[in-house]
Amino acid sequence: KPITLDSLTLNISQTVFEAITNIVKNITALQEVSQDAMGRHPLLTAYVAYQCALPHPETKIQLNQFPYARSNSNPSSLHNIAPEDSEVNSYSRGLDRTSSMKTEEILFELPWIQKRVCQENVIYKMNCCKLVHEEVALQWVVASGLARELSMANSWFFFDLMIKSMIEHMVATQSLEVPRKLRFSEQFTDDVSTLVTTFISEIIASYNKDPKLIHSMNASLAFFLYDLLSILDRGYVFLLIKAYCKQMSAKISSLPDGATLYSLKLDFVRILCSHEHFVALNLPFGTPLMWSSAPASPTPSQASSTSQARDKTCFAELSYEYKQQHYLTGLVLTDL
Repeated sequence: KPITLDSLTLNISQTVFEAITNIVKNITALQEVSQDAMGRHPLLTAYVAYQCALPHPETKIQLNQFPYARSNSNPSSLHNIAPEDSEVNSYSRGLDRTSSMKTEEILFELPWIQKRVCQENVIYKMNCCKLVHEEVALQWVVASGLARELSMANSWFFFDLMIKSMIEHMVATQSLEVPRKLRFSEQFTDDVSTLVTTFISEIIASYNKDPKLIHSMNASLAFFLYDLLSILDRGYVFLLIKAYCKQMSAKISSLPDGATLYSLKLDFVRILCSHEHFVALNLPFGTPLMWSSAPASPTPSQASSTSQARDKTCFAELSYEYKQQHYLTGLVLTDL
């Protein structure tokens, strides 16, 4: 139960979050063991990987009777990363670019999927237990002062903690087969969008003040989005990546010497392109280059042959169509 004083519920979430950031800072400062190249202390990495025991609420009751509210951090946080963005909107469709070619619409029609989605999408608003990844994201977004400063300085730890909680939650709720768009609540994705936007702004604003800290924040954000590509809807993650690249490019173009930001952007893209599903993320599904998308005519005319050749030509150049179908590769080639 939450802490109460004279029948008044005390909200100590920010105090607890700040305490955790101080603990992480003090452990990071220990000199007995050296940190790795990313500034991560072995005790903290071992804790997240092996010893961190996260609570997961029971799913035995019908939780759809408990409605959930949007995040109180910034309900309009997706304004700058709108899903209707034309350049990456194609990634939001049902096709999941993994080994499966099933669409989310077809999967959602299955009765067991509908039941599981009902259990997964509802937020547990019973005060006895909250979801760790949602609470960390929310408290991080609304943090200020020392808590915000320390959480930014050790962002890798909190990102790794969120990723572990997300994966364990999917296992606990048996939602690994649920369509990606339905795995997590709108509240959580709102907070993630706000958090990413905050990181982008901080990197751009402070890149020349503390290079070591900014490099760590930039790499931590890249690895976080790297992990999200395996968990969340990839169209949504591509929109977050696009927001980063768009704001960084705009800042670089406004500077007489944007070498530092340009290097940060290249490191960011390099980390994303090391993803294990990099090839699958760049396959040209739904284009004339795929045999299933453009069935050949038994008696093709010269006009149809010319049209098919023209359709394929745009995918041999760094065109808008090419970057839609090869988004990560397009980011790399655009910066060359």
